[in-house]
Parts: sequence; structure tokens; C-alpha cells
Amino acid sequence: MPDMSTNLDIDVRVSVSTHFLKRTRAMALLGRRFDFKAPRLRFSGITTGKSVDQLNKVLFEVLLDELPDDTLTLYGTSLQCEGPKQTGERC
Repeated sequence: MPDMSTNLDIDVRVSVSTHFLKRTRAMALLGRRFDFKAPRLRFSGITTGKSVDQLNKVLFEVLLDELPDDTLTLYGTSLQCEGPKQTGERC
């Protein structure tokens, strides 16, 4: 897995590729609206929480723009930082 961005924190804009969503319920929820075989398909969202699992891996709760009613728990290494929630600055 890639290294986690040092800019990841709560209330940060992030994106995640479909590769990292394969084992989540997002595939079932988004499967009818998107072609997951399309190259470079990414979903954007905002981190809402942060925790550490028993193996000391950082987990983030992410609220995807396409799934505003569902919160997904994803590893920090699967997320790409896009910038702070309020401004358009990049990480």
C-alpha cells in the first residue's frame, strides 16, 4: 500500500479510487449509477472521523459526495488528500 498523506485529518477533502471501495458497501450502493471498470474513476468526499485499529493502522470515516447518507470507514493509505474543506487549496 502507498504511504499515507501527512495532510490527512478530520474535515479534509479527499478522494478514493474504486480499487479501495471493492470490499465496502459502496460498490452495492453505487453499482447501478457508475461503471466501475472505467479507468481512473474516483469519488470525492470529506473525512468526518479518525481512529486507529488494533494493528495501529489509521482509519478515517469518509462521507462521499455521491453517498451523503452513508459513512464509510477506510484506511488512511487508500485516501488522497485534495485540500481543506473550506478552501480550494491543494494538499
